[in-house]
Amino acid sequence: MLLLQDIIDAYRLARHNKRRSPDQVEFELHWQRNCVQLYHDIVERQLRPTAYTFIAPHPRPREVFASDMATRVLHHYLDIRLRPLLEKRMSDHTFNNRVGMGQSACQEAVINDIYEMSNGFTSDAWIIKVDMSGCFPNIRQDTAYQQLLEVIMEDYEGHDKDELIYMLQVCIFSYPTHHCTRKSSLDKWKDIPDSKSLFKKPDGIGAAIGHLIWQNAVNYYFHEIDEWMLSFPELRFERFVDDIYIITRSKTALLLIPELRQRLADLGATLHPNKFYCQHYTKGVECLGAHIKMDRIYPNNRIVDRAVMRAKTFNGCVRPEKVNDLLSSLNSYFGIFKHGNGFNQAMKVVRALDPAWFKYVHFNARRVCLEANDGYKYRQLLAKRYHLTPTTA
Repeated sequence: MLLLQDIIDAYRLARHNKRRSPDQVEFELHWQRNCVQLYHDIVERQLRPTAYTFIAPHPRPREVFASDMATRVLHHYLDIRLRPLLEKRMSDHTFNNRVGMGQSACQEAVINDIYEMSNGFTSDAWIIKVDMSGCFPNIRQDTAYQQLLEVIMEDYEGHDKDELIYMLQVCIFSYPTHHCTRKSSLDKWKDIPDSKSLFKKPDGIGAAIGHLIWQNAVNYYFHEIDEWMLSFPELRFERFVDDIYIITRSKTALLLIPELRQRLADLGATLHPNKFYCQHYTKGVECLGAHIKMDRIYPNNRIVDRAVMRAKTFNGCVRPEKVNDLLSSLNSYFGIFKHGNGFNQAMKVVRALDPAWFKYVHFNARRVCLEANDGYKYRQLLAKRYHLTPTTA
């Protein structure tokens, strides 16, 4: 039986990093009442999920669906219970939306695979990279639901099993295109191909990018493909959502591509016809925003260009009040550069800054980051703004 405290725990997790969003602020004004209402809606089987959609412009236009706070609580409730079960079943060679993994872990795994298959860069090895075309918009909802339902029926032993299945049904089959509010102007959808928009898909096809439940569902959706690829000892395999990396000592691994294409087709997915890469490991490979070479890793040019453009946007507002915004924005890029061999790229961003900024900040070459000068640190600026003494600041 569902407990109210379980809903409250899921709410507290859902509001993390969302405290300033309008729907979270509205929900929190009467959060006890709203949690109780959500509890009754679940018990009485009266859930009515809502959503809104917008176009995210970077790195390329993408249709994103977000949910209101109550629906987000449902997603986190499912995540708390499903994630441990999925982790036990999924391979260690898929990295999206998993604790302790992510893009950096996938890049490290590809590097280690190259080193292993090339015998320490002393013998031939080949890198094969393929990409799925329109992964999220072509997911079959019935298949995703059946996969997660099987996990719950076989592995879940909680007291709220019936309610969990009901919430899964509601979240998977929510059909956000039927009731969502558009936050971006309608002309923005002209930049979205019909093949990548849920508004152009029939009911039952497509996963909503932005819904947490679909991040878990899509990651698990291809777990049988992972297991099949890992059954070949002569190659190494890594996957990040729809990006697949195969490292092998022989090009004969290319013979697996037709069967891989068929297995993906059985799930409603297709390999992108224009995104196929097969080269000797010395040529390197693009991997999730980085370019992996034989003995080094660089951030790709697109990220560097975006960092430079971001730095230039701050050049028209050089003043102390913007110091914290500058540090928060550019240091996020410097963190990416620092992870690889991107010191020169970091310096390219620094040189794009107006020299007037260096009255307030300086570049720490050892840590590869911008730091506020004395007198312009965040706490010091707050103390000055509110006339606080150094002790209370």
